[in-house]
Formats: sequence, structure tokens, C-alpha cells
Amino acid sequence: MSHPTFEAPGPGSWELDDSHFSGAMPRYDRDRYADSFQRGMRDGFEHAGLPMDSLALRFVNGYAYLQMQPLIGSAAATRLPPKPLFKLVSALHPAMRKRVRRAGEALDGRFWQDDVRRWDDEYKPGFQARFTELRADRLARMDDAALVSHLAACSQVTYEALRYHMFLNAAAYYPTGDFLVQVSTWTGRSPGELIPVVIGTSPMADGDGSLDRLVEALRADPDARAALEDGAAEEGLDRLRERGDELGRAAAAWLDEVAVRMLSSVTLTDRIGAEAPDLLRRQLLQALDGSRRARPDLGDPSGAVREQIPAEHRAEFDELLEAARLTYRLRDERVHVLDNQALGLLRRALLEVGRRLVELGRLHQADHAVDLDHDEVEAALLRGEGPDAAQVARRVRDRLALTIDKAPRVLGPPPMPPPPADWLPGATRRLVEGVMTYVEAMEEEVEQGSEGEVIEGLAASVGQAEGPARVVRTPEDFALVEPGDVLVARATTPTYNVLLPLLGGIVTDRGGRLCHAAIVSREYGIPCVVGTRVATDRIPDGARVRIDGDSGQVVVLP
Repeated sequence: MSHPTFEAPGPGSWELDDSHFSGAMPRYDRDRYADSFQRGMRDGFEHAGLPMDSLALRFVNGYAYLQMQPLIGSAAATRLPPKPLFKLVSALHPAMRKRVRRAGEALDGRFWQDDVRRWDDEYKPGFQARFTELRADRLARMDDAALVSHLAACSQVTYEALRYHMFLNAAAYYPTGDFLVQVSTWTGRSPGELIPVVIGTSPMADGDGSLDRLVEALRADPDARAALEDGAAEEGLDRLRERGDELGRAAAAWLDEVAVRMLSSVTLTDRIGAEAPDLLRRQLLQALDGSRRARPDLGDPSGAVREQIPAEHRAEFDELLEAARLTYRLRDERVHVLDNQALGLLRRALLEVGRRLVELGRLHQADHAVDLDHDEVEAALLRGEGPDAAQVARRVRDRLALTIDKAPRVLGPPPMPPPPADWLPGATRRLVEGVMTYVEAMEEEVEQGSEGEVIEGLAASVGQAEGPARVVRTPEDFALVEPGDVLVARATTPTYNVLLPLLGGIVTDRGGRLCHAAIVSREYGIPCVVGTRVATDRIPDGARVRIDGDSGQVVVLP
């Protein structure tokens, strides 16, 4: 494969999104993904009163590039106007005036409270009901036309879920970010020092409770474990499911849910639980052995911080902390409830499509179906038309050969900095400061390089640990993790929670003090260093490492 050309997908500057995507996206529904992403961002900005139109996403050679779309002016601009001109235009432009009014209404009405209520009462149960209905479909019994219709339904719900995920960003980010901004101003503490005050217990760290119910049923039946361990993992899990008693019903409830859940990130190239029965059995046996790490009692650090707050601001401190803790769970819940399930159902359908196309000689492997678009799936399955197996295999090889280090970080001119927050009027300024503070804490990384055997990162969870490094690049590597290992990963997602009981420490390339790895490590008392940029490249798998969650240093020991 010759190195492809990367050209900006439109005027202005476009920045690579390498925090969500570690590889090129497959072909299936790229355009629909980008459209749903952008629509959700636009609706969310308008809903909260943020002074931007949307965040555009375009795929270039399969890689996602982002561009902020201004509410007024052009996305192609390379320089900010002078402050007086910016403020004058903002004060006179109808769209900006309307958005400023909305910002005031949103903050006065505490928009995040209604968003959390609607998430709990409408969005979450509504999507879960649709997922349950799609999950119940028995794909192998469908004819080809019915399977194509099922695939279309999975695609529809997936991109609706993505739109709602993006819509809820402001509610997930602003209250915590605003807490950090205001309390930092009152106390002189940095946002990094204040994040542990907000951190609570995320119910997504333990899933929906179906695993606990299955474990309880297994412990009541001494012969069940032997049946589970006997033979291949898939056969053992099937034996549990096929029982007609309470244990069988508990096994079916858990397996039905995890079988269509994405194991790693949020792209169709990653496996679902049904493709990794060994991992599922191992997770179940760990839980049965009681090896899951119990959360430590971290106490409530808010009291010490509250004592530093000037008396006239303490009531506001209490309100800010309540808002941050109310919305804190939204970030990971959206991934767990929406993204992982929706994309898992979509991948399951594409794998069935792929299986049939392999039988027809139109694909070499079932998972190559993710590199067909929807029209090609329909043409291949219903009419025997479209690209042949060799052409699709070439697409797959080209996608896998194009690693992220070959994708430029910026296409077009250098990105223009956003207007300083103090150029914006009151409520709008506060919204922007809160959201951007959260985003920075979620995505920050070390700036200085790492030298010798010492790797510098961000201190994310206190404590020291020493043990063998286990470099996990894909879910296939999960099975290699042993008790006491230090997980070394590019980044983590809620799916990595299955490894938490085993880990002595966590080190990541990407993410800041509000990334997933930082949050769960603090909740479970696991020393953690994030944002190193280079850990997966610099730390050999199996090397002994010492991790210091207080200083942010990781040392590769001789």
C-alpha cells in the first residue's frame, strides 16, 4: 500500500481526534456517524447556550478530524478579530444575542438537573428497551431481506444513541468544570487537586448487577462451577444458560447483555463479548472466587476544602458540589448504556451478514463486513453485486496498514485559538470556562519528554506499586493480565473495568485527571499515572515497573 494523501476535508483547520479513535474507522456508515455526531453537538450547544454552532467531524482515510464551527464568522478564519470588534459583533449579531439569552436561562434553570432527570426517566430506559428488543432477534433464523432490515434498525438506533450522547455533553461536563473553576478561585488550589473532592462512586464500575445475581446463584450450586470450567469456555457458558432453573435464568440475563457489548473502544472493528467466551468465563470465575477488588473507604475530602472557602461562598460551594456529584456519572454511563450496546448490536448484525457472504464466496472473513457500506451489504446479500472478496480484503489491509502515527495531527492551516473567555458576557463566559476546564482535565497530557528509564505522566491516583507491566492494546490481551500486574494501555474505557480486581497499578498514554482510567483508579484505590504519551511504546510487556501515583512517575526497573 502506498502512503495515502491526507487533504483537509474543507476550508480551515481540522484537528485529528486521537482520543476516541486509535485506528482508522471501517467503511460502514462513516458518513452517518459524522452526521449524528455533528447534529448532537449542535443541539447540545443550543440547549445549554454555548456560543458555538457545532463541532464538525469528517473522516479522511478513515481517521476522524474535528473542526469547531463558529456561531458567527467563518470556520476558515485563521485569526481572531480585535477584542473590541469581536465584542461589538457579538452584541449585535442576532444569533449570538439569542444564544447569550439562552445561556442565562440555562444556568438560572440549572439545565443539568432536567437533563439528568430525562436521562434516567426517558433516554436511558427508552434506549434500553429498544436494545432489548433488537437483542432478542434470532439472526440465524432470518432470511436475507429480514437480516438487512434488522441491520438497518441497528444502524438507526446506534446513530440516534450517538446523537443523544453528544447532546448530553454539556450536562456531563459543565457542573464539574464549574465546580473546579469557582473553588480554585476561592482556595488557590489547582483543578487537579480538587478533582478528588468531586469523585464519587459510579454505578457503571460494577455494571447493572446481573453479574452479582449470577454469582449468587452459582455459589448456591456446588456443581455449577465444575460444569462451567469443564471443556471449552463457550460450551461451559452454554451449559449454564440452558439450565431451566433460577441459575440458568440468571446466566441468560448476564450473557444476553454482555454478548453484544463492545469489549474495548467505540468502533465497529472491536470485538463483542460473544467473540470472547474465554474472557467472559474468566470474568465470571474471578467474581465467583471473590477476587474483585473492594472499593476502599476514601472518606469525603470535601470537608477540608470547605473549611478553606470564605464564609460568604460556602452555600454556593455546597450547591456546586451537589451539582457536580449529580452529573458525574453521566460521562461513563452514556458509554456503557448507549455506545457499547448500540455498536455491539450493530457489529453482531454485520458479523451475521459477513458469515453469509463468506458462504457465498463474497468475503474471505465474516468480520470483513464492517468494510462494506450499507448499500454494498444490501447489494451483496440480496443481489450478489458489489465489491468482491479480494476488493474488500484489500480495503481491510489498507485500513490496518494505516496506523495513527501516519495521520497528521492538523490538516489545513494551524488552528485558531478560541476567543478568551473574558471576551464573552457573564453566563456565556461561565459556561465556556466550566466546559473547557472539564475538557482540559479529561484530555491533558504531560508536555515534557521522558528520559532514560523514567517516564513522566500525570499523578491520577495516589500510592505506589511495583509489578510486571502488562501492555494491553486490544481486548485479546485481557487474558494475559494476572493479579498484581500493572496495566499499560493507550487509554481505558468502561469495558476495562473487568480487569480492575487484578491490577496493582494503571499507566496510560492518553487522558488527564478526569479520564476513565483516572476516575476508576481513584474509586478502587489503584495507583495510577495517566497522560504519559509514550508508555505503550517505552515499556516492554513483562518488564518490572514501579509506579508512583503521587509524583506521576513510572520507572522501568532493571
